[in-house]
Amino acid sequence: MIKDYYYLLGLPRGAPLSDIKQAYRKLAAQYHPDKVAGMSPEVQQEATARMMELNEAIAIFTDPDQRAVYDENVELIPERKPGAPPPWAGKPRAEAPRPAPPPPPKPASEAPAAAPKVETPPPARPAAAPPPPPPRPSPPPAAPTASEPTPAPATPPRGMLAEEYVRKLRGTLKKLPLNWKDAELRGWSWALEGGGWRRSIVVAHRHMETLSLLSFRGLQSAVQALVDRVGPPFAQAVGILAGCEGRVVLTGMGKSGLVARKIAATMASTGTPALYLDPAEAAHGGIGMLARGDAVMAVSSSGETKELLDLLPAIKRFALPLIGLVGNGRSTLAQQSDVWLDVSVSEEACSLNLAPTASTTAALAMGDALAIALLEERGFQAEEFALLHPAGALGRRLLLRVEDLMHTGDQVPVVHEAASMKDAVLEMTGKKLGLTTVVDAGGHLAGIITDGDLRRAMQRFTDVFARTPADCMTRNPKRIERDALAAQAVQVMEQQSITSLLIVDEAGRPEGVLHLHDLLKAGFVKGQPSADVT
Repeated sequence: MIKDYYYLLGLPRGAPLSDIKQAYRKLAAQYHPDKVAGMSPEVQQEATARMMELNEAIAIFTDPDQRAVYDENVELIPERKPGAPPPWAGKPRAEAPRPAPPPPPKPASEAPAAAPKVETPPPARPAAAPPPPPPRPSPPPAAPTASEPTPAPATPPRGMLAEEYVRKLRGTLKKLPLNWKDAELRGWSWALEGGGWRRSIVVAHRHMETLSLLSFRGLQSAVQALVDRVGPPFAQAVGILAGCEGRVVLTGMGKSGLVARKIAATMASTGTPALYLDPAEAAHGGIGMLARGDAVMAVSSSGETKELLDLLPAIKRFALPLIGLVGNGRSTLAQQSDVWLDVSVSEEACSLNLAPTASTTAALAMGDALAIALLEERGFQAEEFALLHPAGALGRRLLLRVEDLMHTGDQVPVVHEAASMKDAVLEMTGKKLGLTTVVDAGGHLAGIITDGDLRRAMQRFTDVFARTPADCMTRNPKRIERDALAAQAVQVMEQQSITSLLIVDEAGRPEGVLHLHDLLKAGFVKGQPSADVT
């Protein structure tokens, strides 16, 4: 059986070699023959056994090849709490031979009997010495009898359980279309709870990824199968929905109902008025949501859902067109639909082939395809999309413009190109934007001075404050139109590695300043370029 040398050294698995050497030196000093000289034979024998184990451990851990093999196989045994000291760690147990004294106190009343009792311990000691090394339990005296008081003695040894369990597990995994190396087990752990063994498997990440890939491939094949089914029925369904004068009413039960809700939300957000009707509630007044001019789309895998079939008479009574996203073409719902869109799948992605996974994905993909086709048919534009999504990141990105965020009026720093650099610095400091615009005699934008421009001017000129803004400014600074989208301003700043943009009027006069901080406050960007504005 494999020994857990990490545990014997009091270290977690995978400990660095430096820690292993340090732990070895510490324990070797405790169990060195010189340390136990003069102690009882049992203690010396135990110390010798421990010293041999320590030497075996250090020989394995100092050899990279041996350690690699050991680290791979040590997973076959349970890992105890990292850092927990081994049962024999610490001072060598001189009390180990002392279990013999308990018998003498019993016949203490007889004086002559006490003398012969003293002679008895020596023969008993060698008999007790062999048991401790193999079991190596925490209390030395209980080692020989540790298996007897256990409430579940019939439990097979851990090694046998592990081998049997792994055999079964490998047989199960080999049935999967996997490469065994991709589904390699990294180990399994055992724990004694309530007198019985509880088994738990620790599967490699690669194995988990492989099983996930199988699931995704099942979903992918379900969607790919829909491509070949897009034909006249799909075009007919798009025509019915595009010509609908009322609303598109989606309905479905269970998981199909959740898919129908999502399709209704997608259509409503892309310009097609849509709502969801719970078929279970329809018979209790919900049917009043239907009106002439509507179109109904029903989602079902089996096509025999009772609640949906109960809704068919009302749909026919209102003379509403019915589009069925059904997985069974022979079902009642498919036969009663004006247009049947096949969303059947060969099997579910679930390993039991029970949970609605591939079937719901296929139905959802078909519904989204209809929504996108309607979007194209109606000529739906980004501006309309923004009007339907005024809140959140989408609303900000599509509705908010530069003029909504820029600094205007007295907040815009302005200095004449013939003024002094002291005036420019004071203007920059007062307006707290890290820049100032520079204008000519007619008030037209001539340039910009930023913190970076000021530092560069100090490197070029020894008398910066004797200069004018015209000597230190950057000409032709980056600009943007006031009616441009704020998202466009973010893009320009990222491309040019700048933190501010200027806005000018039709005459070329400074009208506003847009700073990166304004975009940060509006929630457009999460980071800030490190370069200065030029």
